[in-house]
Amino acid sequence: MLLQTGATARDAFLAASRTRNDAFLENLHITHGNLGAMQIAQMKQWLLDFVKKGTLVRVAKAVMEFIKAHRWGLLGSLTFVILGIVLIVNPLAMIGFGALGPIAASIAAGWQAAIGNVAAGSLFAFLQTVGMVHAVTIPVAGVAVVGGGAVALAKVAGALQPASRWVQNTATSAWQWIKTLWA
Repeated sequence: MLLQTGATARDAFLAASRTRNDAFLENLHITHGNLGAMQIAQMKQWLLDFVKKGTLVRVAKAVMEFIKAHRWGLLGSLTFVILGIVLIVNPLAMIGFGALGPIAASIAAGWQAAIGNVAAGSLFAFLQTVGMVHAVTIPVAGVAVVGGGAVALAKVAGALQPASRWVQNTATSAWQWIKTLWA
């Protein structure tokens, strides 16, 4: 297919894609127009090589083996991360138990309207007390729980091995130094 004078590089690329019946390259160019034709062709070749050589399958198998070997540690640490995220969002505030009382047009406001006078010691009174007193501490606790879960996850993944060795060596050295002072 010949292009008319004044055709853009994009027109040439799309014409070449159509002549080779290569929808992948055409779609990639449309979504990432700033990439050159050579870059896109190289990316396509890399992806094809990645799949053909079985790298994707090997990576997936390695991930599955890691998950099987560390399932309880992963489950525990991810549970802490998820629980922490829930606390950060502060579910009491989301349903309307705010720091200044029930939030207008919320579930808590509807509940209070339905029960009328709130009895001391009732579930509603307890939730409102927690919502008012701990409006800040609940999300802060969530950050702490997420941090603990992240550290546990890093420990399970083995990312903390060098750091834990450094802490152990430093603590041992400090203890040896303290013992020499007492001797």
